[in-house]
Amino acid sequence: LIAGPAYNGDLHGDSLLTINGGEFKGTAMIGGCYAYDTRKPKMKGNSSVVINGGKITGLSWGVIGGCAANGSGVAEAMVQGSSSVSIYGGTISANIYGGPFARQSDVKSSVVSGDASVNIIGDDGLAAITAPVKIFAGADPAKTNSGVGGNAAVNFVNITKTPAEFKGFELNGGKSVTSGDSVLVFNMVKADFSKVTITSFDRVEVDPNSEISGLSKAAFDADTIKLTGNWNNFGEASPLKFTDDASAVKIDASGALGVKSAGWSSDGKTLVVKCDNTPVAVTPATLRLEVGKSGNVTVTTYAKNEA
Repeated sequence: LIAGPAYNGDLHGDSLLTINGGEFKGTAMIGGCYAYDTRKPKMKGNSSVVINGGKITGLSWGVIGGCAANGSGVAEAMVQGSSSVSIYGGTISANIYGGPFARQSDVKSSVVSGDASVNIIGDDGLAAITAPVKIFAGADPAKTNSGVGGNAAVNFVNITKTPAEFKGFELNGGKSVTSGDSVLVFNMVKADFSKVTITSFDRVEVDPNSEISGLSKAAFDADTIKLTGNWNNFGEASPLKFTDDASAVKIDASGALGVKSAGWSSDGKTLVVKCDNTPVAVTPATLRLEVGKSGNVTVTTYAKNEA
């Protein structure tokens, strides 16, 4: 399935492939253009794949948000814009590429000039990935003839539980084939990542509403953990928990609001964030009583995880 131009076609505009149901088996789902042999299709726009439902199995290449090139010779595919794959539901047992895909090493190139991303939205989006697969933020770093000109990201958003089948996955940022930054983002995510390998990311971003457990430093290849969002009134938070010592990973809290300090626990296994918290409120602030009389005060704390 190819949403954009194939072979020698050009497109001045965006392309979109949306899957809402059905069952699909084949070679690939491509949101952008497809080049074969000596062909050089290109797009001046954005390409994307959106999966809301359906059963997707047996794709030998995978789900590709950008463009794909195949065949020996000078096959060349180009998306002059951004590309993405967004997953809201369904069943998927295939590799996922936010950007381009090159089938063979002698293909000239398959390139997305802008940003690329894979977005996994909600509990149904996470549960849709039902078999061990590789998720590439942009392109596969083993294929140096494919790349992303901007940033490449894997975004997990609004997830409250870990499905039983979420295991054996690899998340790959592809630093070597991404001109910008490769980023793994946790935004309102509460899940166990003990069966997931995280590799080749410049940084992992985490917001104050996320709690990720089961991480292992041996399966965590990211240069920096960056705190994002507003941490005011979150008490003392522990957004990332490892099973082993991860204290060698740098922590960047420079862009976050309301962070008093951020560091590792004494055993190096837990990221501890101490936040700016509104003081406990006592009402009334002053209570005057006659001898033998009684009165009441109301005490309120605004910070999470505080008694």
